[in-house]
Amino acid sequence: MKRINHDHHRDSTDELLSRLLRGEAGGGELEHALLNEFHRGCPVSKLRLLLHAEDDKAAAAGMWIASELGISAKPLFRDIVKLMCHRAIKVRFFSLDCVLVCAGSRDASAINLGVDLIDDPEFAVRWKAMVFLTSVNDTLLRAALIARMWHDKSDQRAQRFLQLLASVGTRDSAAILVALTDGDLLVRRFAAAMGARMTARDLDPINQAVQSTEPTIRQFAQDMLARFRIEQRR
Repeated sequence: MKRINHDHHRDSTDELLSRLLRGEAGGGELEHALLNEFHRGCPVSKLRLLLHAEDDKAAAAGMWIASELGISAKPLFRDIVKLMCHRAIKVRFFSLDCVLVCAGSRDASAINLGVDLIDDPEFAVRWKAMVFLTSVNDTLLRAALIARMWHDKSDQRAQRFLQLLASVGTRDSAAILVALTDGDLLVRRFAAAMGARMTARDLDPINQAVQSTEPTIRQFAQDMLARFRIEQRR
């Protein structure tokens, strides 16, 4: 009986993978069914078939499933990092969730790829990258930015980012407020993310970011402020 159940489980997983690879991704039903198969014990390595699919919808389905698996997707981490610059918006978008959960102390390059996505051509990915910067562990982000500076000691933007992260730790909201008016758009986006990290003790940076004329910063700040207010009511 156990053998029969195991074979049925395997056949069901393979059928779902085949259908998604044939171009049936995108509706949600198959993706959720396959996610359940992984929760039931299907080897996570099978997800590589989707992650590396030529079809963008299939690859996006694979990355969404990986993001839903949380730390269980860790064996796929290298595959995920290689796809952070994928042509499909949803692949880039959900890769950030995976990196946020799975990155460790030796994954500075992956964190820096996440930092770079604040300059993505797509609004949704820029927004997600800012959320990523709000959420990533202080120690990991600091290590990534230091690694970035060592790689290119002339990278003044990396130095600014590191200074802004330090401002969060020292509760120096004044430095973030100044950076929110910087002439460099990416510095302003990074500053907004750092401001969101300070909402529990100082709302001035996020309130200033809400007034930004730059759409990504403004929307991000509105969303983070709304999230903070919901959390405060709990």
